[in-house]
Amino acid sequence: MEDSQEAAASSVDPQKIQKAEELRLEGNAAFSAKKWNGAVKKYRASIDLDGSSPASAKVYSNLAAALCKLSKYDDAHEAAKKATEVDPDWAKGHWRLGVVNELQKDFLNSISCYMRASDLDPNEGTFVKAKEKMMKRLGCTEKKDADGNISMHVELPPTSTSFQGEIPALIAWSRLLKRTNNLANTDAYLPKRWEDKSEHWLQNALYQWYRGMFKQLGQLADLPDSKNGGITEKVEQLKLAAHAGQISVQQFSIAREKITGVPTAMGQEMDELMTGLTLLMGDHIPMETRDDGKERFVPSPPWLKHIRQKQMIAIQDLLCRDVLNLKMTGKNKDGLQVFDGRKSSDNEEMIVISPGLLAMANSFWAGTCGNESGIVAEEGTPEDVVAYIKKRLKGGVTWDENNGMRKYVSVVYRGTVLSAWLARVTLGLGIASRYFRWANKFIDLVDEEWKVTQSGDYSKYGNSFRKSFRVSILAMELQTAHFNRDHKFTSRADVLYEFNLAQKIISYAKEQSPPTTTDFSTCNFYTSFSRKPMAFALSLLGSCMHTMLADGHHDMFEKIIEESGMMDFERDDSLISFLIEKTGKQDFSVLAMIAETYHVAAETQLPDDGETAILWWGYSAHICYAGDYKLKDLRNAVNKAIIATQQRDDDLWGPSVWRGSAHQKLSLLVARYFQERCGNFVLPRVDRSGRPDGSLAIFCGDHLICPNFDRAI
Repeated sequence: MEDSQEAAASSVDPQKIQKAEELRLEGNAAFSAKKWNGAVKKYRASIDLDGSSPASAKVYSNLAAALCKLSKYDDAHEAAKKATEVDPDWAKGHWRLGVVNELQKDFLNSISCYMRASDLDPNEGTFVKAKEKMMKRLGCTEKKDADGNISMHVELPPTSTSFQGEIPALIAWSRLLKRTNNLANTDAYLPKRWEDKSEHWLQNALYQWYRGMFKQLGQLADLPDSKNGGITEKVEQLKLAAHAGQISVQQFSIAREKITGVPTAMGQEMDELMTGLTLLMGDHIPMETRDDGKERFVPSPPWLKHIRQKQMIAIQDLLCRDVLNLKMTGKNKDGLQVFDGRKSSDNEEMIVISPGLLAMANSFWAGTCGNESGIVAEEGTPEDVVAYIKKRLKGGVTWDENNGMRKYVSVVYRGTVLSAWLARVTLGLGIASRYFRWANKFIDLVDEEWKVTQSGDYSKYGNSFRKSFRVSILAMELQTAHFNRDHKFTSRADVLYEFNLAQKIISYAKEQSPPTTTDFSTCNFYTSFSRKPMAFALSLLGSCMHTMLADGHHDMFEKIIEESGMMDFERDDSLISFLIEKTGKQDFSVLAMIAETYHVAAETQLPDDGETAILWWGYSAHICYAGDYKLKDLRNAVNKAIIATQQRDDDLWGPSVWRGSAHQKLSLLVARYFQERCGNFVLPRVDRSGRPDGSLAIFCGDHLICPNFDRAI
């Protein structure tokens, strides 16, 4: 390492090094003066002159600090990571990367960086304090083995649910089990005709997840004997008998099911789990571990009762198996690669996959199975994996469905999505958001390179490219990014990212044609892959736009509207073009756009959903804020909100939290104030005005609607 660093340093012109140092100091001066953009420019200029010597680590670290001040955390992460690469032995570089990871809410990688920094410089109190603070936050403890080696022990949080009423999915599932005990027959518990009920939408998706998870739990029979009470030995004996031809495949399946208590997996578990996941946009899926060992959703075989987090382990097992199978891409059953019909003995080529997929697979392979060497695979960027695919195709591997690049792309994409979802449940939003971004960038690059959606040749390239499949995954990414932002508007880039993602979801969802039948499967598909993602994206947009304006972020709002193209009438995929198409209106103010965003979201959502009444109240309130609507529009919106309140499945979704909200109060106050007017009366805009005594008055044009609105709330 030292030789390579010296070689890198000697390759840089001394004058350039001196100039680079001068620029670094100028950047430091700008940073001290809180001129963050100026500091970034100076640091980048320094890196352009010398970006590979160990001395440049300080510049990368300072650049990361300046970028954090600008809330550009992804760029800061790249800069901080580069600092650790050009000088791996510089403790502060690892500390800086830990700080950036912490800001991105990637706490596990953050503590790893802090540990490395404190190991390199144990006398620096800043590094030690950062490590101890993160250990306390995560509930970690340090453990020493017999040789004195220190390792970090992290107790994953339990995913138990204390009260069934808190989780709509478990309520829907319990309703299903009251109707039937035969889960193998969907006709026994799902209606043949669509009834627009949230309960049925939940139950159908949960069944898909249940079926995949139940069978995948049975795969844990392959764990070491110490993990499952000797089941492995019995299953292995069956396998040997089957290989020897002593029993048939059917006999093997029957005997294995008798031993494990679980149907034999047939290789469809990933499809079933992904179907359940996408039908629900990654939400409402219980991953429970109860102290009494009783599961209310997916029952565990008795030999797994002692293992906590068994469902998480089962998913990691699935991902591990899929990664191992990827090593057989383009090879025959003997592990030999086949190029144009010719066999090759080169069967040790390193596969390239996503960081998320590799991390989850290795977590199972090393942590659960005890194989410390991990899986032989290389993590890469989306561009790296696309380059690998090109290389394999050029070498003779085809897009063959069973053992070609179609399967490779599918496993990498879907496996990364499942890894991202599992990370969101167990590790944190920051790392989950990073995995989701990786997955969607990857599938976009593959689509662009091979023109899959343009040609529509899904039979060759696979269903992973269908917009009806991808829209739910985009919704998962949006939900994760939104929660990761934590309702804060400190970073325009983060908010802009959400707005662009929401518009993409809407453009994908609107391509699905409404069904012309009441057939359950057809309508449920449309609900899951059009109505639900569209309503979610619109609801998020409406809420974010309202909050930005209400909290006074007017400059940010205007810039985001411009940069996102939301009001660009010439773009087919803009929000305004979609609203014109849906409502028939041609002239929109910004406030009217917010109102209609709520409106279409409310019309799209299932009538008994927990959010539908909230959306109608949001629409009615923004009719008041926008003005130029007719009074009958407000009355109709208020009536729809009241009806949605009555239709809401309170037993399923729990008590309403919106009753008495500002939107509801404002709508009712304005409607009552003008109750004597005719329906065609054009409403003036509502304005809120603060008074000297701290109260908030509501005016509608020249009309004082309420002198103390904050007290009325």
